[in-house]
Formats: sequence, C-alpha cells, structure tokens
Amino acid sequence: MRPGTSAPVLIAGGGIGGLTLALLLIERGVPVKVFERTADPREVGAGLLVAANALKVYRRVGLEDALVAAGAVLGEGTLKLPSGTVLSSVDVDDLATRVGAVSIGMHRGIYHGILLRAVPDECLVLGEELIRYEQGNGKVLAHFASGRTEVGSMLVGADGIHSAVRRQLDGRRWSPPRDAGESCWRGLAPANCLPDGHPAHRAFTETWGDSVRVGLIPLGGGLLSWHVYFRPWTEPFPDEGGGPRDEAQQATLRARFLEILGDWHDPIPTIVAAGDFSALLRTENRDRPPTDRWSDGAVVLLGDSLHPITPNIGQGAALAVEGAAVLARAVAEESDARAAIARYRRERRRRVAFVTRLSHAVGPWASSGSRVMRTLRNLGTRGTPQWLAVASSEQIYGYDV
Repeated sequence: MRPGTSAPVLIAGGGIGGLTLALLLIERGVPVKVFERTADPREVGAGLLVAANALKVYRRVGLEDALVAAGAVLGEGTLKLPSGTVLSSVDVDDLATRVGAVSIGMHRGIYHGILLRAVPDECLVLGEELIRYEQGNGKVLAHFASGRTEVGSMLVGADGIHSAVRRQLDGRRWSPPRDAGESCWRGLAPANCLPDGHPAHRAFTETWGDSVRVGLIPLGGGLLSWHVYFRPWTEPFPDEGGGPRDEAQQATLRARFLEILGDWHDPIPTIVAAGDFSALLRTENRDRPPTDRWSDGAVVLLGDSLHPITPNIGQGAALAVEGAAVLARAVAEESDARAAIARYRRERRRRVAFVTRLSHAVGPWASSGSRVMRTLRNLGTRGTPQWLAVASSEQIYGYDV
C-alpha cells in the first residue's frame, strides 16, 4: 500500500485514535477517509493526561506545540494518602528531559477539537455510522446506516469500546468488555478556586484511600480536572441516568462528595466544592484482556476497539496514538494491506499486552478495601527506591514508536 493507492484507507471512528491515524497517513501521502457517526462533534468531556509518549507522535504532523499550548505542562507526579502523606513523587520536569517530551493535562474536548480541525474537510465524513463490512477482490466495502457504501483498500475500526467493526470481526466469539470493578466520576473546576502558585496548577496527583481514590490534573484554559474512583460496593450513590441536572441534584451531589472527601488533604475539598456538578460524568471502568485477534483480512482494529484499558496509568489515549503511528508507517511502507496489518500486530502486541495488564493490576492495588492490602500497598510504594520509580515512569512515558 504505497502512497498514491487509488482506494483510500477507510477509518470508522473520528476519535483520538482515528483522527491521529488519518493525519499520519495524510502526511505520508496515503489517501484516507474518516467516518464519524456524530453529525456535529463538540468539544465535550473531562480532563485527561496526554503523556510524553503520545505527544512525540504529533511532532511528525506539526501539532505538538499546539497541544502543549492548549494544555498544562506537568511538573510533578505525586501519590498521596488522604492525610496528605506522600507515598511517591516523580519530578516530571526531569522526566521530560530524559524522555524528550513534556507530559500535559488538557481537556479531552480541546484535544479532540485540535485534531478534528487539522484533518482536511474532504477526508472527513460526519453523521455516518458504520454497521458492517464485506471483502472481495482485494477491496473492503463499508456499509453505513444511511445506506451509503464506500470502497477502500483497508478498513480500520477505530470506533471505540463498543466497536461495530470488532463485533463483526469477532463473530460468535464476541463478548462485552470486562468490568474492572470500579466506577469513575469525572469533573471540572475553575483553576482560580486555588491561589496562584498552588502546586496543583502544575502537578498530577493521585490519592489512595479505603476503596476510594481521587485524581487531580491541571488542564490549562483556566480549568482543573478531578476524578473519583469507587469500588462499586462502596459507592454511596448511583448515577441519575445522565442528562442535565437541576440545581437541587447538583447540590445533593456536591454535598455527598464533600461528606466523603471533606477531610482529605488540600486542595481536594476546595476543588470538589468549586466543581461543576452539571457536567460531572460517571462511567464504569472496563477493559479487555489482550487478544490475538486484531484483524480480518484487510480489516484491522485500533485504539479502544482493540485494547480498551482502565484509566489507572493514564495511557488510554497514548496507547491509541502509539498504535496509529505504527499502523500508519506500516501502511505507507508495506506492499499491501495484509502485510501492513501483520507488521502492525507484530510491532505492537507486546507493548499493548504489557500496558493493559499493568493498568488492570493497578486498580485493585490502589483502591483496596482490605486494611492488610492497604498497609502493604503503602509500605511497598513508600519503600520503592526513587531510581526505580523513575525507571518505571520512563518505561511507560519514554516509549518511542
């Protein structure tokens, strides 16, 4: 599949992985079409970590500086107990020097918007939901809910954790994502709820409690992100089912969160009190165990459709971006779709399996409801030599495709 191939690479899904792949293919001269089921994508969502290993990929398409400018550069990463006791800390400024890129916090919607605007209009089709595919004569036919059919040299399923491409690819072996045993509430707060110079403006912090943990991430643009993970059997309240919340519902949620977190270390109570409870999101943490089934002929999976992971180590988006970089290179350099897909799987499978298993294992460790396990967790984390903590961070964030 050399540049100039007549039939384009078809990408189902205009999320972070799909758009990143499109930009990397376009840069290499490979024709591409992205199909996004949402007719009017908007900059919604909460905060996320855009790690150094992801940011380095965007240098090739000239977007690294724009992403950094739209986010908040992280200077420190810290693990704490609710009392404020520090379990572990990594100098992220120093890590950036070691790995060759900064890590940033930013609003997911802003991130997505930067990618979306970078894709040429003629390569992006909105309001088209892929429902099935078929293959023959070296081509892939993609069928959409509207009745539209497109012909491509390859189909990439980048359509998320509930991927229609994966459902067809797996066939009778398809099963839903596994429950990781935690729910997650994600919120935003105005950055000016904290004084200028407060460490939280430059630090990513996770605080590990008893079956509950809290994360704080500065996002830039006058925003801070906070998230709370609950083991499901300890969550004291259910989701109301989504949709806009009235002022009474917002007040009830705020009071419940402050009841749980009001005596946790600074600045958690302040950020929660200032949080926007109209936009608070609740999801279940889910993932899939590593699989050997990545493709079907000239159809291949990317990102959450292939390897949804828990958010425990901040690598969900980065893993998709890494995969997009490897797949784009393989498509541009290999002779046909099947050779490119084989190379992509060969180069990615160990990394994907390692990160997926590591992230899944961190959840029960970090959010344990067992006093014995929490004691071991705290002693083990505090006793980890600094050089080993840095080396572990380099293994994740210093990865270079």
